[in-house]
Order: sequence, then structure tokens, then C-alpha cells
Amino acid sequence: MSVFAQIVGNSDGITSPSLLLIFKDKRYLFNCSEGLPRLASENKLQLTKVNGIFLTRLENDAISGLPSMILEIALSSKNKYDFHIHGQRFTYRLLLSMCYLTYNRGLNLFVQEHCKSGEAFKDNNVTITSVLLYDRPYEEEIDENEYVNENQNTNEFGKIDLSESSEIMDFVDKLDPIKHKVKTSLAYIVKLPDEPGKFDHKKAQSLRVETTLFKELQKGNSVKAKDGKIINASDVMDQPPPTQYLAIIDLYDPNFLDSLLDNEYFKEFQITEQLTEEEEKEEKKKQTKNFSSIFYWANDQILLNNKFIGWLNLFSEDTQHIILRNKDPFQIPTDFIYRASLYYRQQLNIIDPILFPVKIKFNEELAKKELQEENKLKLNFPEKCYFLKHDSVITFIPSRKRKLTYGYDLKKITEENQKNETKLMNYKKKVDQFKQELLNMDNNIKDQGEIRNENEIKKEKEKEKEKEKETEKEQGKGKEQEQEKEQNEKIPKQLHNTKLNTKIIKDQKTIKNSKEDLKNLFEEILFLGTGSAQPSKYRNVAGIFIRITSDYNILLDCGEGSFGQLLTFYGSKIGEILLNLKFIWISHVHSDHHFGLLKMLRMREYYYETLHGSLKNYKEPLVVLPNTVNRFFKGVTMITYELKHINFLEHQEFPILQELLKMRLKSTTNNNNNNQDDESNKIPGSNFFKYFQKIKQIQMKHSRKAYGLVLERNGMKIVYSGDGRPNDELVKHGKNAKILIHESTFDSSGQKNAIKKRHCTIDEALEVGTKMNAQWILLTHFSQRYHKASFDNLPKNVILATDLISLTPKSLHINKRFTFILNEITRKEKEELEMKKKKEKEEREKKRKIEKEKREKKKQKEKEEREKKKQEKKQKAKEKREKKLKENESQKK
Repeated sequence: MSVFAQIVGNSDGITSPSLLLIFKDKRYLFNCSEGLPRLASENKLQLTKVNGIFLTRLENDAISGLPSMILEIALSSKNKYDFHIHGQRFTYRLLLSMCYLTYNRGLNLFVQEHCKSGEAFKDNNVTITSVLLYDRPYEEEIDENEYVNENQNTNEFGKIDLSESSEIMDFVDKLDPIKHKVKTSLAYIVKLPDEPGKFDHKKAQSLRVETTLFKELQKGNSVKAKDGKIINASDVMDQPPPTQYLAIIDLYDPNFLDSLLDNEYFKEFQITEQLTEEEEKEEKKKQTKNFSSIFYWANDQILLNNKFIGWLNLFSEDTQHIILRNKDPFQIPTDFIYRASLYYRQQLNIIDPILFPVKIKFNEELAKKELQEENKLKLNFPEKCYFLKHDSVITFIPSRKRKLTYGYDLKKITEENQKNETKLMNYKKKVDQFKQELLNMDNNIKDQGEIRNENEIKKEKEKEKEKEKETEKEQGKGKEQEQEKEQNEKIPKQLHNTKLNTKIIKDQKTIKNSKEDLKNLFEEILFLGTGSAQPSKYRNVAGIFIRITSDYNILLDCGEGSFGQLLTFYGSKIGEILLNLKFIWISHVHSDHHFGLLKMLRMREYYYETLHGSLKNYKEPLVVLPNTVNRFFKGVTMITYELKHINFLEHQEFPILQELLKMRLKSTTNNNNNNQDDESNKIPGSNFFKYFQKIKQIQMKHSRKAYGLVLERNGMKIVYSGDGRPNDELVKHGKNAKILIHESTFDSSGQKNAIKKRHCTIDEALEVGTKMNAQWILLTHFSQRYHKASFDNLPKNVILATDLISLTPKSLHINKRFTFILNEITRKEKEELEMKKKKEKEEREKKRKIEKEKREKKKQKEKEEREKKKQEKKQKAKEKREKKLKENESQKK
């Protein structure tokens, strides 16, 4: 049996650390931070084996990954699966609020609230005891009624039936508002299973036990020796090592420290008597109950506290103190934790640095500075004190193999980056070589989006020449148009030879120079996530961030990890970006479109409060969302008490607000134009009418009450489909849109799936764009099976979005060339990979053939040897018999 713990995530704005305790058959997770499923996917952690989640607190950093985690386990469980969640008071209510998001009949969800210290969870692997810490000294009077279990079962599990989500939500709505009087943090003491002593082979042999029975003894079973004597496992085992204990302590608020220092549950592991140094050392050696490791979530204020340092020194010298250091969420990470995604973006950056700027990568100077800070903090700490980061592993059982493996430390990242740099250099050579080939090719080929014969091409050339002459006469700008045409229509001859696997939608009319127009519509469109359902290594879930002007930003959907993506892209400018985020619109109820909202709003509040010292003049953004999502967030924010300012509006209420604002603005305009802004600003979220003339919601064919959105500004439109099947109403209201952002979950081969799951194929999305006469079609929300895929032969006004692609009015025109280069390089890489696999397969087959021949020869040789021995044996037996006969005959004579 082996038992080890793994740290998942770092304490930065992108993720928060969670702790995974791993056994062969089960996993136990302590805290569930945002982005955990994506990290698990990249690090190949089997989250489906997680049997229980233990929450230390009901705040964003600890619970934001909970809904997607439950959903992933629910969807992946083939059989009826019992899943346990533990936490402090109101955990049951929190899970009730989340339950409609995780509708699944294959998951039995049980919640246990630990309202008093000493309540324990037991199974065949562990005993986990809860210890409540308060934000006041331990000896102060605390009203125990504050911690009565929500479901009135203090020591039992409360079951939530996920198939009855509507009934549960009605129940949650009727619950009384929560009054937070005392803040709590839940610590855990984990007792690991008793480890058997080491098996003594020599002793077993001396007791005449057959070697085939050694395994039974190692399992703890009794066996019979050769002489018939019963041998017990204890007879052949060395003295077992002492039982190991772990502690998990979350000191997210410095006020919990006094409660921890005086806590009785930790005193039995300490030496509290005043002894000399030598006596203390001897006493620590005699101590029967010791912690193997203690894990702390703590910030620098705690770590610099002399009382805390003194408390650490009360434990055994063998105790490991593992610190998961809490840092400022707006501090630029020293490294990007999603390694596969970073490497892919670095490749895209080589092709085009304008579309794909890489702003966060490994910063060696910052990493060294952080290491120096940690070394300074450790000066007064016990010897076995470690600051650990993502992917660090601590082995506990077997104790003789106990070790600590560092995760993403300076040395490991440096080595990995050196390897990646070599790979990227080779990739750059391929890209440069291919770009050179493009320059040397004939430039007379038209767009890759059409299949045309020679006659059609000739006719089109003649028409284009006539048009060019007309424009030259009318505008006198023939040269400029020719130059732009050359830039926009350079496609190599090879394209005519490519086989098209998808239906081709005929290209729109030649795109005019519309950069200036688009500048009056938006400044930048940034895709925070382009995947669907669950995040993967390369694609995060839905989120589209749009900078309308320098002081007005909007967000269309906000999937899990959206804040981390914003921080990754904007870096030190994140504060300004957040404060200018004034309007958030959630398309529908599905979790991949709104799980990141809580963190986004919390970080916006936190930044303002840090900057100004209070939230006195804070103006919250307007959030428009479905009714059920509103109920969920109201329930969660009531429990976590993190968001102090909420301005939520449900979809059906949004048109009413718009009408009200129009009436107010008309009346203020008639009375006094100078007071127009002041009057409109009195209504929450009213400032969007300064930037948009019209905002129209269109009901889509997807989930119940799923919507698309049409935004009109300066006579131009941005249309967002959300999720759903092709929709004529969206086409009607979005007619002649400048920008269409449309979901395209499946390729053309996934038509049946698209109809079944109420999504679109790429062809269907293009057809919507053609009917709408959209100038630019931006495709997103791809199934995660297309994590790095790019699709050939698309019209030149179509862009396949990838995570953190930055589109501006200027860069939109670059995309055609970029897409072609990426497709060709991806195709070549696939061919090379297939060739490599083919060679490897041939080599393996060759080796197998050689090995098979060797085995056959060996078998034949062994057979011949056996036959030879058999013959020799027979011959010897014959000779023996003959000899015996002769002896008998001679005796008779």
C-alpha cells in the first residue's frame, strides 16, 4: 500500500492551492479551487476516484471549483456513485444552491456539516477529525446556537437528490437570510492507516513457510508451515512503524491565530511544559503521537508572527511544515501554470505575435526574488519547513520510502523551459521556411474558400478589372486598393490541390477597407475561452471580453477560469481592465458559461477596496443573467458573504429596464440636457445606453431560456449567438452585422450530435453568417475533441477563435494569412507524426518478428534438448535394465 499527497494549483490570481490525498482506490480532496478540473486534465489526475471533498472555508478560493468538479464526477460515473462533501455550517445550503447545475441521477451527494470540533469521518482508509477555529480567542464565549447544523443532523450526512433540482431551489428560496456573526475556519486532523512492519524473509524461511505463501503473510493472513504449524503474520513481521497523522490548517484570516494557539486538539501532539533544550529534545523523541506533516494556507502576516513561529517549534523535529503561501491575487505569476496551453500559444505567437501576444511566461528574476523571500521567512522556522508549489508530492506510506518531491520550483521550470525553447526554435525554423515558400509562390490564386474552374476564374478576373477601372475613375485610389488587394489575397497555388472535407459556403463580397468603421464599434475582442462543456489543456470554457472604448468593457459569458485568463493576458493592467468592466451578460444556465462570475466580481471589488481603502463609492457592473443562475448566485453570495455589492438583473427584466431608461432619458433631455447623465446614472447599469443605441435579446433553441444578443453601436452591430441551433430571428435582428460571434461545437460530420445536443456545426454557423450578411464571422465554443484542430477551406472573412486570440479592427485583416500558415504547418506536423508512428510501428513489428523468431528458435532448441535428455534418460534406463538382467543371470549361474 502506498499513500501520498499532491499539491494542485498555486496561490496566485489564476488558481488557488488544493491538496489531494491519494490512496490506491480513493482520493480525498481538501478545498476545491477554480480551474482544478483543467489542471487535473493536464496533470493526468484521476478526479473520478475522488471519494470526498473537505472544505476549510466557504469562500471563493476554496469552493469556486466545486460545481464543475461535482459535474465532472457526475458525468463520468457509470454506476450509482456516493460522493461526500464536508464543511462548516451552511455547507448544506451552499450545495443546495449549486445542485441544479449538477443534475444527474447517477450521483448520490451527501453533505456533512461539522458544527463542533471533534466530529469525525471514518472509512477503511482514514479517520478525519474536524477542528473549528474562530476569529476570536478560543476562551471567549461563543454562542453554540450559531453553529446548529442546517439540516439538523449534526453527526449524520444530509443527502441531496440531484434529480429534484427545481424542488430544492424552491426550498432554498424559502430559507431565512444568513446572519454572519462569527467567522470560522475548519482545520482537519487526518489519521492514516496503520502500516504493517517489514516482512522478514529469513524468519519466514526459518519457520519452514513455503515461498508461495509469503504474499499471504504480507497481507496479514495466517498460513500453515511445512510441518503443519500455524504461522501468524506477526510472527514474521518487524515492529510496525508508529501511526502517522497529518493536519490541514487554513489561516486565511490572521484573526484565527489565537484560536489555533490555544486549541486542545493540537496540544496532545506538542510539548507544552517548560523544559531545558536537552530535556525538550528527549521528550520530543519519546512523544508517541506526532504529526508527519502539517499543511498551512497562510499569508506573510501569519508567517512573520512570533507567536505562530513559537507554536511551530512545539512539534517533533521530524514533523514537516508544508506552507502554501497566500499571495496577492493581482501579483503577476512567476510562471503560467497551464503548461500545455502556454506552449501552444508560444507556437501561435511565432506565427503571428500581433494576434497572439504572450505576456505571462516564466520570469526568472521574479522567481529568484520569491525564493529569497521564502528563505528569509524560513530563518526562524523549524528545520523541516518547506514552501511548496503546484505538483509537489509528499510520500507517507511506506514510511521507509518517505520523501518529498518538489513540483514547479525554479530548477524544474528552468529545465523544462530550456527544452521548450529548443522545440520552439525548431518550430520557428519551420514557420520561417514556410513563410519564405509563400513569398516565392505565384500570387494569382484566389481565396481558399471557393472551388472554381478556369472559366469561372477568367470571368471573375474580367469583372474585377472592370470594377477596378471604375473605382480608379471615381476615387483615384487605384494604387492603394491594388496594394491592399495583394496583401489580402496572397494564397499559394498548392491550395487548388487540397481536398475539401467540409461544405464550402460561397465567400461574401470583397471586404472593403472598414478599419475606421470598426474602430467606432469596438477596440478589442479577446476570447477568454473557446471550448465547450468542460475545460481542457488547450481550451478554456466560454468567455468573450470586449473593449468597446478605453473606459467601457463588456463580458459575454464568464466560464470558470475567466479571471485567470484576463490576468494572463493583461498582466499589470488587470486592475484598470476590471474597473472598466461595466456590463456582464450570461447567455444561459449551463455551467460552462457562468462558473467564473463569482471570482470575477470578487476580484473587481477586492481591487477597488485595495485601491481606495473602502467600497464607499464603488459602482458595481450590471450583470444580466437567467433566473436560475440569479438564484444560485444569490444563495452562494449570501453564504460566502464575499460580494458586498450585487447588481443582478434577470433576462426577462432587462427589456423593462431598457424601456424605463429610454423614458427617463427622454424626459431629462426635454427638461435639461445638462442633467441627462446625472439622471440616467441614478438607475443601476444605465450607462450602457451611452455606448449602445440598441440591445436586443433573442431566444435560442438550446436549454430553457437560452438567449443570443444583438448590440448596436453607431449604426453597426455585434451579434453573439450564445449556444443553440441556427435561428432565423437572430439572422433577422442581426442583418448586415459587422461582427458575428457564433458557436460551432461540431464539424460537418457531427450533424446528428449537433441536433441531439442543440448546438451548431461549423457549416450551419457559416450559413447563419451568410444569411445575415455578416462582414466578419468569429467561430467559437468548439467541442474539446478539436482542442488544437484547425479547419481548411473556410471563407476569408471567417476566423476560428483560439484561447486568448486578440482581435482589433486592424488585426482582423491579418487572420487569413495566419490561418493558412497554421493549417499548413499543422497538416505537415500531422504528416510527420503519422510517418514517425508508421516507422515506429514498422520497427516494433520488426522487433516483434525478430523476438518471435528468437523465441521459436529457443523453444525448438529447448524441445530438442528435452528430446535429447529424454532419449538419454531412456537409454540410461535401458542400459540399467540390461545391466540388472545380466547381474540377475550371473547370480542364477
